[in-house]
Amino acid sequence: MVVDPFSALGVAGNIVQFLDFGSKLVSKGREIYSSADGSSITNVELEIISQDLHEITDSLASTPPFNSIQISNLGDDEMRRLATSCKTVAEQLLGVVRDLKVDETCKHRRWKSFRQALKSVWKDGDIQSLQDRLDGFRGQLTIRLITILG
Repeated sequence: MVVDPFSALGVAGNIVQFLDFGSKLVSKGREIYSSADGSSITNVELEIISQDLHEITDSLASTPPFNSIQISNLGDDEMRRLATSCKTVAEQLLGVVRDLKVDETCKHRRWKSFRQALKSVWKDGDIQSLQDRLDGFRGQLTIRLITILG
């Protein structure tokens, strides 16, 4: 049986992709299994940053940030709107990241770590999208604060 060279190359490429995916999955599963809090380092950092941003934007959205009537009229409503939207995205990211944690008291922690690693790989695109949105809000909030204070 003769195999077309391009078909053989395609099959070899698929095998390499499968092996790469498998190694990432095993590596992530091992990281989650051996961590103290049942989450990867990246997800722990994301949770800390998202929680902090959530708290900051919660205070910005609920109370007027400035006392001066003149400054308040210039951007208080826009600041609240941005802060509320940012808080919503931060809550979504926190939900995704917390969903990827493994309970420390889990009976089958090794298997659960593998499943969470698989979910983590599948949700990489969602996490990246939420991170990008948060970065956009963070930048816009910074610009708004500079404009109000400047």
